[in-house]
Amino acid sequence: PSGFLRDKQWFMESKLVVEAAQRVDREAEQKERREELKDLDDEIKGLQKARNAGSNKHGDDDPRPLLKYVFEKHHPIASVDPGIKKAISDGEPIKKVTFMKVMRLYHPDKLGSSPDRRTVLLYDEIVKLLNSIYEKNWK
Repeated sequence: PSGFLRDKQWFMESKLVVEAAQRVDREAEQKERREELKDLDDEIKGLQKARNAGSNKHGDDDPRPLLKYVFEKHHPIASVDPGIKKAISDGEPIKKVTFMKVMRLYHPDKLGSSPDRRTVLLYDEIVKLLNSIYEKNWK
């Protein structure tokens, strides 16, 4: 706040009340999310296992195991470009552009008008794993 507002006791008190209420809301949302993620535990473990199958300590990670798993078990809502499927099945390294297209397919904002909470959480977890590969390989 500006110096003028910082000097007003009523403003500083109301600011503290608002921040406390926001903190309580955030903690309740985090607790609810943790509970909902417990229902997805098997799917998340499968995603982690596929992610780890492509891990490489000494170089770029291979995204193929995760991408194959995701396309098989959690097919995206939007149609998949045949070029993406071909790139995943080929033996050549996956290009950044192709990987970005896959990331777009699984972004939670691309789920349509009213997706269920379970799907949103699952796509969130998929995007987290895709982001980890992107950061290691292309950043």
